[in-house]
Amino acid sequence: MRYNYESHEKQFKKLFVGWYKNSLRSKVLSFTKGSKILDVGCGEGMYMSKLDKNSVVGVDMDDSVLLVAKKYGATVKASADKLPFKDNTFDSVYCSEVLEHIEEPKGVCIELNRVCKIGGRIIIAVPNDILSRICRFFLLKFPLRYPGHIHALWVKDIVNYMGKKPIHIDYAFSRLFPLATIVVFEK
Repeated sequence: MRYNYESHEKQFKKLFVGWYKNSLRSKVLSFTKGSKILDVGCGEGMYMSKLDKNSVVGVDMDDSVLLVAKKYGATVKASADKLPFKDNTFDSVYCSEVLEHIEEPKGVCIELNRVCKIGGRIIIAVPNDILSRICRFFLLKFPLRYPGHIHALWVKDIVNYMGKKPIHIDYAFSRLFPLATIVVFEK
């Protein structure tokens, strides 16, 4: 019997990525509070799918992913740096694995803060760029920076963009080798 490396590689990636995405989603959502929640960069609604359909609004720039996401709640086509909502609208605002794709992440952070209610929470998650590059190197995936990632963001960058201290920092899955970092702020 011949060993099918490609098949096993695909299965491993599917299992690992599924585990990573589900685990990160659970961690991010554990920090939300209130009944009005905004998902900035919602994609196909992976996070929205675990919330009450009447409590969540997803924002993305891609029409095709919004068509999928709308089965989990309200969706709006908009840019993350120009959110079409009034000030102090949402109890929780989260932005998971989005800022590294944005030219000007500070503008997005300002918007997240603007639309969050006073006393509400802003949750930002970013992947570990160094660990991602190491994995891509060993998997012989080039370029080493994940395609579409413009920035490598760290806690200090996010804190600087938000202009305030976080109430919680979670190094997802391991403090020594975190796959992602979740930074939680209170407005």
